[in-house]
Amino acid sequence: MDQIYSIKKMRNEEGYSLNKIVTETGYDWRTVRKYADHDVLPKEKNSRKRGMMYTKGFEGQTYGEIVDHLLFEDSKEKKKDRRLNKGIHRILKEQYEFKGSYRLVCQYIKDTHNEVKEYKQYERLEHPPGEGQLDFGNYRVSYKGKIKNIKLLVLTFPYSNRAFAVALPRENKECFLSGLKFLFKLAEGVPKALRIDNLAAAVVQSRGRGKEAIFTDDFNQFAAHYRFEPIARNPFSGHEKGSVENKVGYIRYNFFDDIPEFLSYTPFNDWLNQKLEEDSARIHYQENFLISELWEEERTQLLALPETAYPVFKYKEVKTNKYGEIRLDDQSIHIPRIGRNRKVILQVFWDRFRCVDRIGEVIYEGPSSLYRRISGNRLDRSFQNLSSKAKINYPF
Repeated sequence: MDQIYSIKKMRNEEGYSLNKIVTETGYDWRTVRKYADHDVLPKEKNSRKRGMMYTKGFEGQTYGEIVDHLLFEDSKEKKKDRRLNKGIHRILKEQYEFKGSYRLVCQYIKDTHNEVKEYKQYERLEHPPGEGQLDFGNYRVSYKGKIKNIKLLVLTFPYSNRAFAVALPRENKECFLSGLKFLFKLAEGVPKALRIDNLAAAVVQSRGRGKEAIFTDDFNQFAAHYRFEPIARNPFSGHEKGSVENKVGYIRYNFFDDIPEFLSYTPFNDWLNQKLEEDSARIHYQENFLISELWEEERTQLLALPETAYPVFKYKEVKTNKYGEIRLDDQSIHIPRIGRNRKVILQVFWDRFRCVDRIGEVIYEGPSSLYRRISGNRLDRSFQNLSSKAKINYPF
């Protein structure tokens, strides 16, 4: 992803020609042409992985599952006590009648347990127009007479002090990236750089002790598609993200002093961003201008939204229990027509999931259990038509 990001940055921000990018980077011309002017989006899978490591062997387990188990057990030991790839291959041959080669085992381990490559980023503590800060906050709402906790993903632009927010069920990858898409739609543009905390949905390794932050592959690919520069906050340096942290508290003390009523995500997010828009009619805390006036100036510095929205989902393999149920978000969900003790593939979105068979056919689709817990049983398409002013049209 670093290669793609650098190519897109040279092409879109520096205005380099394809030949100049080839000269600067040394990459193959066909590679540069492929990534410079074309979107790189994740593709939905239509079938399961194939090969010896994914075929069932000993007692119904695939050899890949056996390797995963061995590596998991080794992860509990000190590094010097862990098995080498050669030892794992020997165990497969002697105990599980494995006929594959040593190289095949090494390739599987590399493909499924490889570390994420380090992602370069830059220090910048001033707040030029068009740069944003992002963080989650925990808030309480009243839902059907009971107090519930929800997450707010808050985006601020320190130059103008303008803010946008979206309520989400949790802080996982699907909610995080879907929330970012929504916030960019509300802002009608993308910040040039985005400073974030060490969020588990975006950061594999936090900065510190001479090491740079490592972002997840999904977040790197998302950033490359929307063309913003992700910046991780330094440890023990809260001032680097002070704007959004102050805004998280400001929202709590000004809009949640009386616990608001929550019916579903659509009206709640509509209400919240209406409050934030009204709040922008006050004077900036440092400048003698309205926040809304500074925002009109700053928004001209934002990057344009891409023509194609980034699809956010993940695949997960689960097994039905003796009742024909699967476990998702710590809840049991019955899947019709599957049967007992059957492996199925789930395509999980932020608010719903699909159950697909081996050839990719959708067997069942429904709202996620976590989403239903606070929004009710009906699937509330909360990001669709959330704000007519922002002209949001999500295919959820």
